[in-house]
Amino acid sequence: MMSSLTKSIVINAPAAMVAILLDDPLRLPEWFVGITRVNPDGRFPSQIGSKNHITYRAAGINFETHLTTLEFSPNESRVFRLDGMINGINRWELSPNQKQTRLTVTYEYDVPSNVLGKLAMRVLEKINEHNVDVSLHNFKILVETMI
Repeated sequence: MMSSLTKSIVINAPAAMVAILLDDPLRLPEWFVGITRVNPDGRFPSQIGSKNHITYRAAGINFETHLTTLEFSPNESRVFRLDGMINGINRWELSPNQKQTRLTVTYEYDVPSNVLGKLAMRVLEKINEHNVDVSLHNFKILVETMI
């Protein structure tokens, strides 16, 4: 069963500033709760087909997942495919409004049934929702202190 999660935050910075941090895969563990390791291919995320191998820890489990860039529009959006222990699509959208940017993230994902049972999947969904909320807040603080 596919899970879906969409969250937004308004950042007091122009889209170009938001994109600087968003497009730095090596800084992902600084602000995204649960990401413990990244291994981008050197082209990620700005080139279609580029990859980033990440380790995401939630509910005491390390989820090994590959992100592949499907779409990349500077200062506007990014779309990634997730493959591995978590499969699905991840979208990041930047909506500028004067000196602010609304950052919206959407995850549509599935964890294979051999990895988690139904009850554990519900727990993981709640953990993921919390992690995305905290991560967006962390991201906002980092961007706003870069200005």
